[in-house]
Amino acid sequence: MKNYLKMTLIAAMAIPMLFSLSSCTPEHKDEEPPKEEKTYKGSFELTYIASADLLAVADIKISYNDETGKLVTEAVTTTAKWTKKVVYKKLPVTVGFKIAYTVKNPLPTDKPSFDLEYLYEGSVYSLDAKTNEVIALIHPNSHRMTPVKTEHVGATLETYNATGSYLIDDKGVKEI
Repeated sequence: MKNYLKMTLIAAMAIPMLFSLSSCTPEHKDEEPPKEEKTYKGSFELTYIASADLLAVADIKISYNDETGKLVTEAVTTTAKWTKKVVYKKLPVTVGFKIAYTVKNPLPTDKPSFDLEYLYEGSVYSLDAKTNEVIALIHPNSHRMTPVKTEHVGATLETYNATGSYLIDDKGVKEI
């Protein structure tokens, strides 16, 4: 009888302990851990090349938005490739560029005509901040080569002025 009472007591104590251990296990073993939210960044790249004739008759200035969104202006003074790359870690951001051509004063008159040529190529990206995977992309670009008589340089340069403005956010890139 003594053994029977002992076994009953042990069983009575073991049953609540068993339930308390089972209550520590997660209720939903099949649930996946929460997924990390994606973070995004933006990037803007612009490359510009001007011909010697274009530089002879025009002052060329390129404006763009830096990492903080501030407008920065730089002069193009050589035929060497001018390149700018900016990364924007805080989105949404509005980015853009402006290429302004102003006729030099005095305009050179040693030639009857000039071959005014330029090339610009750009890329505006929305990227996954961790993997650099491209979410969206726009390529602004243009190339012109125009033989122009000296007296028509001013009017031609007015048509060369170019701008582009883009919104980069976590959905992608769009021209605005």
